[in-house]
Amino acid sequence: MTSKQSNRCGAKHKHRLMTVKMILEEESDRTHRFSVKQLLDRLGLPHTEANQRAIRSDIKTLQDFGIAITREKHRTFEYYVSSRRFRQNDFRCLSTSFKAPDRSTSKRQETSWNPSLPLGRIANRNP
Repeated sequence: MTSKQSNRCGAKHKHRLMTVKMILEEESDRTHRFSVKQLLDRLGLPHTEANQRAIRSDIKTLQDFGIAITREKHRTFEYYVSSRRFRQNDFRCLSTSFKAPDRSTSKRQETSWNPSLPLGRIANRNP
């Protein structure tokens, strides 16, 4: 096998691994699980024993890298991502939704803390 062929196999393996990761992270949960054969169908690969071993190996690799993939026995073994981490973009969307100004009122009131009022009370600058 030449180095070019070796690199191509490595590239195919990486692509398959990342595609399995994407499918499981984006489309699986406790009620939507994937069997190895369903993953092969999604990848467009034939149901050979070698391909099935490769998918199981990819799932093991993803687990070794810290992705929480759970295996449950039903008619066959089925896999799903049981816990997800926030991605940075998800966190940004969430944090900006909390920082966004309230657009339900037409005029924004300016408020300030007044130490002469009881704790928790805020004085309006523009009553």
